[in-house]
Amino acid sequence: MNLIRILTENMIRFRTKNITSANLKTILDKSPIVINEYGIKSSLLTEGVSESMRCWYYTQVANWTFEYDKRVPDPYNTKGVQDFLIAIGHNIKSDGSFGDETAKALATWRYGASAGIVTVDKLWSKIKSDGYNFGTMNEDVGEMIIDICDDLAKSCVIDQQTSVKMDLANSYPRELRDQLDSSFIAGIKYWDDYLNNFNVQMKISVNLYGSSNMPNMIKTQQDIIPWYMSVLNLIKKNRWVDRSAEAAEDGAAMYVAGDCPPLTVCVNMGYYLTIYKQSGIKIMGRKAKESFVHEIQHIMWEKLKGIVKPINSRANIKLAFPLAYDSYAPSATGVSKQLAQAQISQSSKNDLTANGIDYNKLQAYYNTIKWRKTYTCHETELLSRLAAYRQYLTDRNVIQMGGTILLPTIISDIKKIINNDNVHWNFKMMIGCWVLGGMTPKLTDFVNKLNALAKNSIQDKNNVNLKQPDQDERT
Repeated sequence: MNLIRILTENMIRFRTKNITSANLKTILDKSPIVINEYGIKSSLLTEGVSESMRCWYYTQVANWTFEYDKRVPDPYNTKGVQDFLIAIGHNIKSDGSFGDETAKALATWRYGASAGIVTVDKLWSKIKSDGYNFGTMNEDVGEMIIDICDDLAKSCVIDQQTSVKMDLANSYPRELRDQLDSSFIAGIKYWDDYLNNFNVQMKISVNLYGSSNMPNMIKTQQDIIPWYMSVLNLIKKNRWVDRSAEAAEDGAAMYVAGDCPPLTVCVNMGYYLTIYKQSGIKIMGRKAKESFVHEIQHIMWEKLKGIVKPINSRANIKLAFPLAYDSYAPSATGVSKQLAQAQISQSSKNDLTANGIDYNKLQAYYNTIKWRKTYTCHETELLSRLAAYRQYLTDRNVIQMGGTILLPTIISDIKKIINNDNVHWNFKMMIGCWVLGGMTPKLTDFVNKLNALAKNSIQDKNNVNLKQPDQDERT
């Protein structure tokens, strides 16, 4: 039986050391649970949902895996809330309409039936009185569900049977691994080409020494670039490793800190398997390359701080992103801090209007708790996002290697955000920090300052004790 063979080969990844091929079929046949797009089919609820299965959903929601795993309901929209309640055993409709039936089920789960909350108005009033008062009801409900799931996930247990059942879909085909290998090599090549590009080296020379005259270019090429190339070669040698379970705990696609081996990229293969199944190998490979470019920047930044001159000072990045924030500096309060949205100056309003951008709609898009968290403006993340966005544009021949990102390109992608069209995720995250900063500097100046950022390092000359970069960017 092929399923038994696949599962047997993946015992270590499933963390089911005591299971044997002889009883795998029993486990697979025993569970009545059938998975659809979001989770459990409501027609099977009469057979019950085990505590272990509920725990699986609590854990996934707490870890934000709904951002990439379509089996996991998104608690920030009504249908997702309904599918979550169905998945953990509530017999309600999943129609995308938040009525009293949904409110009663959610209140029963959160507060117990004895609370007597059976209407939408009573539920929302109770949720707000508990401190969830961020704006829309969807936002308040989503935050509450994630918080409760986080608490429940700390004490519940996922048994062996559930683990096997839910991990079955994540058996990794050879094609997936081969494509991740190819995407990794492509990411390495991008940085190799970028660092050795003459235009990039001119930018670095200007940033470090004030001009790109011949003596300064020689210093850049002899004293700076070799350091980055040496780190890049070590990353190429160490390659990437599968850390799906660890990455999923933080909702990460890739990460390079924490328990990840030095000079190595740790990958959540489950995340890329989902993309592979939904969109095909080509799109999966493209997204993986962008993520590798992003994470490689983190490694070079971390390994070279205090060793080689920083290419961009903290002052430089704040010229483009006034809210840029080092979450790991000794004085920082941590990534849980919320950013206030700054007022937009009249000059910025005029500039945006002249370029056909509705600044009110753009501001409204980012005026949620999701975007106001410090992580949106974390300094090293901003530069990793810029690197990944540059690579994205280069691959599509929108810009040449090391070339200038033109104003019309930025305008086009901002309009895609406003219209809820598909736009590069790293761009959306990066622009979010600029928007929260009051769209300051004004758009035309912002694009110029964005292009002036040569590459990655962002610490000041005398500040060489920055803490570890963030490990769980959702690329």
